[in-house]
Amino acid sequence: MYLSQMRSRLPKGTILRAMAPIGSYWRESIYTETAAYIVRDDLIFTATHFNIREADYYSEFEEPLPEEIQLLASLALAVGFDRGMLTQYPSFNSVRVAEQQDLRDNAECSRLEEVLRAALLTDEAVPNCPSDPPASYRYFHWPNPVAVQKEIHKSIDPADDLLIRGLGTWLKAAMLNLHPMFCEEANYPLWISLDASLNMVLHRLAEKGFAQPSTTDAQNFIHEAFGEEQSGLRYFEDYYVDRIRTVHPKNRYGITKLVHCHIDTEFSRNSSQNSSVSYPSWGSITSPS
Repeated sequence: MYLSQMRSRLPKGTILRAMAPIGSYWRESIYTETAAYIVRDDLIFTATHFNIREADYYSEFEEPLPEEIQLLASLALAVGFDRGMLTQYPSFNSVRVAEQQDLRDNAECSRLEEVLRAALLTDEAVPNCPSDPPASYRYFHWPNPVAVQKEIHKSIDPADDLLIRGLGTWLKAAMLNLHPMFCEEANYPLWISLDASLNMVLHRLAEKGFAQPSTTDAQNFIHEAFGEEQSGLRYFEDYYVDRIRTVHPKNRYGITKLVHCHIDTEFSRNSSQNSSVSYPSWGSITSPS
């Protein structure tokens, strides 16, 4: 949050956040009534309505709010699992305004843009963070699947704590992966996201009548969704040993002085999480076409 905003943590309104000029972004702006992703030549930013209930959570960190995760995840999930990785990098800084106007209104979005640009010019940047706009951006190599993005956005409930936790850590993993020295650490939030998706699948199975669904049942659920043969494995069992040997330096397999992670494994795990988080949430496989 900008220093001038530190004394103004509004519980309800519209939050504005610039995207840092690292990562990759969609070229086309997207507007809905409650959220907008706005692309200018020298500035990409998001505007989202938010409503923080007192009992929701407490954090001393300026993390993206659930409604921001809802928007950013809908943009990233629309890539699908076979077209690469879209990596958005929301700035640490944000600005909150009290109004909640229709964000499909061009005049309102222009007004909010002026508010954000003024903050970018006048407030002190946070040390050791990626530079703030104005800047040039790198764009993703496919055109926006806008209809899919809007459909996913409607399907994500910002009040679903488990889903938001899983999507938030999935987004953070991609951000970490932009820093070569932290490619190992990029796996850590993916494991949190994987655990969230497992619990979402188990919930879906319980709704289907499974009395005590197992991790094998959960993996079968994913196989069925993607038309794959049953493997007999537990839920993403291939990643289990890597997690144990990485998180616990001394473990049942011995002492691990260097992590057992590979660059292609991180990419594969990221793509898997795209599908395993999205399918239990809205019952379809994300496809940009």
